Amino acid sequence: FGCCFTQSAAIYLAGSIADGKEASRYDEALVEYWGSVSTAMDTLYMCSTSGDSWRIAARPLWEISRVVYGLFLVYIAFFLFVVVNTLASIILEATITHAA
Repeated sequence: FGCCFTQSAAIYLAGSIADGKEASRYDEALVEYWGSVSTAMDTLYMCSTSGDSWRIAARPLWEISRVVYGLFLVYIAFFLFVVVNTLASIILEATITHAA
């Protein structure tokens, strides 16, 4: 996912420069959150673990494309679903084991 978001940001920024467009207010945030694969992975980790508000990091993706923004939402939803179910199953299994 990090590669996908970084590639989308790079294509968007390269297109903006090639077209001679003026920098938008989200270009700086786009580079900050999605400027490289390592920063994108860090952003995904921070958003997934509530280290940073995912809405702030997702706003520049909305400016790139609604599809990229939707992919980000799918990532967050999938991650939260997996983590919550994993933790619930660990706790439930421990409870059943100790009750028997």
